[in-house]
Amino acid sequence: MINEYDALVDLAFNVGATALNEKNSPDLNDAIKAGDYDAIADNLRYSLANGQRSQGLVNRSDSRKDIYKYGIYGRRY
Repeated sequence: MINEYDALVDLAFNVGATALNEKNSPDLNDAIKAGDYDAIADNLRYSLANGQRSQGLVNRSDSRKDIYKYGIYGRRY
């Protein structure tokens, strides 16, 4: 589905491709390999910047999950 692709591209753009490799994001990679859509959605969340929780990243992650699971592209923030 296009919304799944969009959400994963958004994630890669925002956290960087190296953050998504098997070493750094094993749960996400395992979920993709297994085709476990709920687990993929749960792994689209990134909330830390320089080791501290960032509300902007939390908001972005919530928006990304809405895109992935429901095809909702409206921003929450």
